[in-house]
Amino acid sequence: MNVKILLNRENSFKRPIFFIIIITVLILAVYWPVQDFSFLAYDDPVYVTENVMVQKGMSREGLAWAFKTTEAGFWHPLTWISLMADYELYKLNPAGYHWTNLLLHLLATFLLFRVLLAMTGAGARSLVVAALFALHPLHVESVAWIAERKDVLSACFWMLTIYAYVNYVRNPGYRRYGLVLLFFVMGLMSKPMLVTMPLILLCLDFWPLGRFTGAGGDIAFLKGDAGRENFNRIYPVFLEKIPLFLLAIVFGILTIWTESGFQALAPTDTLPWPDRLATAVVAAATYLWKTFWPVGLAAFYPHPGGWPVLVTVGAAALLILLTLPAFRMYRSRPWLIVGWMWYLITLLPVAGIIQVGSHALADRYTYIPLVGIFIMLVWSFPGKIMNNAAWGRSLALAGVAFLLLLLSWRASIQVQYWRNDGTLFRHALEVTTDNYLAHSGLGAYLARLGQDDAALYHLNQAVAIRPDYAPAWFKRGLLLAKQGLYMEAAASFEQILKEAPRHGDARKQLAWNLLLAGETDAAIFQLRELLNNEPGDAALFNHLGIALMKKGAYPEAGDAFRKALELSPGHAGYHHNLATALLAAGNEEEAIRNLRQALALKPDYAAAHERLAALLRKRGENSAAAIHEKTAGQIRTGNESP
Repeated sequence: MNVKILLNRENSFKRPIFFIIIITVLILAVYWPVQDFSFLAYDDPVYVTENVMVQKGMSREGLAWAFKTTEAGFWHPLTWISLMADYELYKLNPAGYHWTNLLLHLLATFLLFRVLLAMTGAGARSLVVAALFALHPLHVESVAWIAERKDVLSACFWMLTIYAYVNYVRNPGYRRYGLVLLFFVMGLMSKPMLVTMPLILLCLDFWPLGRFTGAGGDIAFLKGDAGRENFNRIYPVFLEKIPLFLLAIVFGILTIWTESGFQALAPTDTLPWPDRLATAVVAAATYLWKTFWPVGLAAFYPHPGGWPVLVTVGAAALLILLTLPAFRMYRSRPWLIVGWMWYLITLLPVAGIIQVGSHALADRYTYIPLVGIFIMLVWSFPGKIMNNAAWGRSLALAGVAFLLLLLSWRASIQVQYWRNDGTLFRHALEVTTDNYLAHSGLGAYLARLGQDDAALYHLNQAVAIRPDYAPAWFKRGLLLAKQGLYMEAAASFEQILKEAPRHGDARKQLAWNLLLAGETDAAIFQLRELLNNEPGDAALFNHLGIALMKKGAYPEAGDAFRKALELSPGHAGYHHNLATALLAAGNEEEAIRNLRQALALKPDYAAAHERLAALLRKRGENSAAAIHEKTAGQIRTGNESP
């Protein structure tokens, strides 16, 4: 089947390499600072800094885990593998991860150019669309945030899928179709948002591939009088998409299942369907507005819960006003309906109907959808101006240059906000209201800097805005515990347990702070509650033993430490604690044996040396005691032990 090009080639555009170099320079100029940026506490720990499996690098164990895990609420093994590869190269140097994101963004940009050129032959227009994609400020989040590796990686496979499809359409064959399926699966394994690909390919079949047009230039399957001939010609276009639709359905179901298991999906009782539909409408209109006015961008936009009627109606009216003309002009300007459908369809999985998380919008969701808007704008520019008049070409070039420089300037400003947690969340607070996540993130950042008063202020603001926000309560509790305010800290952890009684980390912190506050019985109760749910946690038995010792229940404490050692026999600290309980119970012999075992496991354990020395001196073994005392002293002063 021949591909029909519906727009004339721009013969004046014969040497794109010069313009490609300019765009590359602009991209590098905008994103060059990212090499000095830090990891963020916002999801980067989940993906890199606190992920033990990612830090195994390209190991057999790590690769197996990548294909089995649904951590972070997605099944996206290729994203995990790309991060593992980075760890092999850069360990925990954030510069390397940022460079990988940037290189993938560059690759996605030039693949987009190549795809559009292959489909339309319009080199200049294709390059302008690619440049807008590369430099738009809305895309900064996807590039400058390490945790969003999935965006830039999946976009590369998105472009490769379309390119493979164009080659298949021009010269059908099983191998070429196999490449389409392969790239599509790889894209889905990077980010499942790509499930809309089959619908987009159908749109591209209409324009620019021209597979639905009859001899008269109309859409054959809508004419009604073409008969069997038209049906036989159109039928395979739909039939060939069936494997792609099946893959999309499988990955869609898998994503909903993993998100549900991760408890990331908002339940319908807290966010009813009418509010979800309103969110989708408002989101589509808002992203469109931000496309033309990309200011006030933030890492997190809090969900209002419900949208004002006027906002929803206004957004819906805007979308309808844009949709109707696009459909009416499907013959004369087919790129309008295709670009508009590209935008709406690719946005659909993340528009808010299936609500993931507690945000209303996210700039990263526009990474692929905006291509549709750019196609609409660029292909609507009069071709006669560029092709027939030198002044027109000069004017068009000047206009494009000005626009790209303007976007580069805005994008470079936006990039700087992603430097660290402080710059990111301060900016979010400047451009949004009631942003509990930004208050919480900034509070944690200030706490790490030792600015406790300012940190506590922001954490208090976070829980005041959203009283059920567990991360802010948890950070608040840790900060208060650090200040020695153990009962106040315990109250923060109790707040978490009111909403989430099975929050194990909160209950552990509650128990520990109660213990430090002298509320021994309450601490023991909490620890026993934890052990009912986590009977294999050695650390909990250790904490229970410490609590029982404080109460004077030394035999019971000894039993708890023995249980901890059963679960973790190589832990020197548990041997030391058991020895302490045994001494308190008058069992010196067994205490000495456990202290020796502790030192066999950890020779630089100063406290164990000191306790053993005291016992040996008590037994009259002064020479041996002196050796342990000397060793303990050397360890305490930082000198090398014998």
